[in-house]
Amino acid sequence: MEKVLADALLNFYQKMLKPEFDSIKGKLAEQDERFSVVLGHLDSIYNRIGRLEDESLTMNNRLKRIEASIELGDSKRSDLDKSVKDMKVQLANLQSRIESVERQLSA
Repeated sequence: MEKVLADALLNFYQKMLKPEFDSIKGKLAEQDERFSVVLGHLDSIYNRIGRLEDESLTMNNRLKRIEASIELGDSKRSDLDKSVKDMKVQLANLQSRIESVERQLSA
């Protein structure tokens, strides 16, 4: 009886369960392959995002340097403007003194 039961179970497994399990294993293998493809795409996307982040940081740093340079240029320009104004005042004072000396010489 045990032999008959074992043979019946083996027969049931081979005819009913094994084909189903083989089908399931095949589908799992297909899904694993699809997941591998998706993971490959995600890896390439993450790599691109990483490169874009690096480029963004580089561009932000360059922009900060440019802004600092512009601010420095503006401060230099304002210093230059102040110097020009001071020189104009000094020139006006000098002109006034020259006119004063000329008046004293003519008198």
